[in-house]
Amino acid sequence: MRKIVVTGFDKNRPDGSTWDWDPLSAEARKPDIRVSLQRDGALPAYVSDTRKNASYTGSYTFTQPASVHDGSLPHEIIRSRTYRIYLVDDDFGGDETMARATIRLSSLYGKDNASGIDKTISGSNGFRVRVIGDWVY
Repeated sequence: MRKIVVTGFDKNRPDGSTWDWDPLSAEARKPDIRVSLQRDGALPAYVSDTRKNASYTGSYTFTQPASVHDGSLPHEIIRSRTYRIYLVDDDFGGDETMARATIRLSSLYGKDNASGIDKTISGSNGFRVRVIGDWVY
């Protein structure tokens, strides 16, 4: 996988409240988002840098890690394994998982000898994420 592109998420939490709230202001703030790529039952393979005040209608391309200890893209993922991409709101008081999408490359491969993959996946809470990468044969 070379890139993870967030193309949408729900404007509000499932309970209707805003993702970020400032107790000193009546205004709702936008979430500071990052993504995490994780194989089921394993530690995250990649944790991205953070995008401040993200709009739920925006498009955000992630290729850079949060630090040198957070994996990197491109990252080789195993075709037969299940992975999850988590959308996280980076908050001062504690991070909050906003949504997740499940990806299993074997279900996306069209057996067409394509050289690349560029697919949009829908996840929970209005999460839409595009995965871009290369098939390694």
